[in-house]
Amino acid sequence: MQNVPTNRLVPVLVILLIVASFLLGSLYTKVQYYEKGGTAVAAAGTGGTVAGTGTQPAAAAPEAPSAPVNIDVTDYPRLGNKNAKVAIVEFTDYQCPFCERLFTDAFPKIKKEYIDTGKVQYMVRDFPLFQIHPQAQKAAEAANCAKDQNKFWEMHDKLFSNQSALQIDDLKKYAQELGMNTGTFNSCLDSGKYTDKIKKDQTDGEGLGVRGTPASFIGTINGNTVNGSQISGAVPFETFKATIDGLL
Repeated sequence: MQNVPTNRLVPVLVILLIVASFLLGSLYTKVQYYEKGGTAVAAAGTGGTVAGTGTQPAAAAPEAPSAPVNIDVTDYPRLGNKNAKVAIVEFTDYQCPFCERLFTDAFPKIKKEYIDTGKVQYMVRDFPLFQIHPQAQKAAEAANCAKDQNKFWEMHDKLFSNQSALQIDDLKKYAQELGMNTGTFNSCLDSGKYTDKIKKDQTDGEGLGVRGTPASFIGTINGNTVNGSQISGAVPFETFKATIDGLL
């Protein structure tokens, strides 16, 4: 058997190391780019957590609202008074720890003070960061499949309340617990019925300047269009309140 000269192996190994370094650098950049909480990014060590660690993120300084943009909300489920002139559109990821923090901390206060009193309507669009949150895509599909049976918000709450259990079997179990037709739900989930719709949400979100989750747009609504400014991250209720009150 012929041996390969060592002087021929060294350049090959160098090239492989360069390629590996490039790929690792690209992954690092993606995590910085997508996993945000306020102004923090996961890989920067400023309060974020990478998917699957289960670690609660630390608080981060909120970003100022962006310039207003138009967001289409046609056929998206609305929570609250459909005639309310102020709306919040959240681009979310059901496996994102910052989205769970928003759901746990600020959202209940928003709901109590503004949604339940008829002042604000709330909508959700999908932005699963599947590169770092492998269960986020199917969780988003599950919420959309639940919408077919008028159970979107119930599934939305169930997913965030059980963020550590988002395997497909878990999603099907939640549908049963919520009293859905499980045959219809399972068929919807298994077929990937809403894959294209979720991909469109992501594309639209990127075009609107979404760079991480949660990304909340707060503004006025006219028909099926919300003209709102983006607030990035799991910001405190007081940040939402200041923006909402300025629009009422």
